[in-house]
Amino acid sequence: MTLPGHPNNVVAVRYCSYTGLVFSVSTYFVKVWDIRASSAKCVKTLTSAGQLVTSTASSTTTRTLSMPAGETQINDIRLNRSGSRLYAAAGNTIRVWDLNKFQTIGKLTGGHSAAVMVMATEDQEHDTPIVVSGSKDHYIKWGSVCVKDWSGDLTKLPTQVSRNASPDKPRGTLVDSISNAHKDWICALDFVPGRQMLLSGCRAGQLKVWQMEDCSLVGEVKGHDSPINAICSNSSHIFTASR
Repeated sequence: MTLPGHPNNVVAVRYCSYTGLVFSVSTYFVKVWDIRASSAKCVKTLTSAGQLVTSTASSTTTRTLSMPAGETQINDIRLNRSGSRLYAAAGNTIRVWDLNKFQTIGKLTGGHSAAVMVMATEDQEHDTPIVVSGSKDHYIKWGSVCVKDWSGDLTKLPTQVSRNASPDKPRGTLVDSISNAHKDWICALDFVPGRQMLLSGCRAGQLKVWQMEDCSLVGEVKGHDSPINAICSNSSHIFTASR
C-alpha cells in the first residue's frame, strides 16, 4: 500500500489504532488517510494555518517548496491516545485539532523563540495531556493542557490546574522548561514507560535523560556523530535512530 501525492518530503507519519486513520506530514499539509479498504484514500487535508482543504488541492506528482502566505512548514505531529486530538508543530506554535470535527480548537504560542522540531505527548487523568516540545532554540518545554475552544499562550498559562474544574472550561499550565537543554537543536523526544523521565536527543548526537519532577539531568551519553532523529524505549533499553 502506498500513500501518494505529497508535495515534498514526508517528515512524519502517525497511525491511530482506535480510528484506523494514518496521518502524514509534508510541507504545510497534514494528510489524513483511511487505510481500512484495499486501497488507501485521503479523506481530509489540514494545513498549518488551521484550514481544511480539499484532498486534490494538496495532491501533486512534482516536488514543490512553495507555500502561500500564512502557512509554515510542519515539523512534527502527535495524537492523543483516543485519536480525538492532533497536535501539529509549525514554526514556534503548536496547533491543536479536534479530530471528531476536523476543526482547529486552539494553539500553544509564546513558548519558544524558534521553530518547534519535535513533540512528545502523554495522556493524563481529567483529560489534561502532557505536551512536551523541543525546539531549535535549545529549550525543552512541557505543559499540562485541557483545550476546548481555546487559544493558549505557554508563557501566560495559569500556575495551577483545578482538579474540580469543568472539562468544558479552558485550562492549562506550563509545568516547566529546561533552558539550554542541549547545545544544538532538539530533534527527538520520548517518555520512558512507567517512569517520570524524559529522553531527548539533539542534532549533535547527544542523548540525555531528564527527571520530569524537578527538571534534573539524570544522565547523558554521546549516542551518534549525526543528529538523533528518533528515540523510543522499553523498560530496559533505549533505541535511537540516526544517519
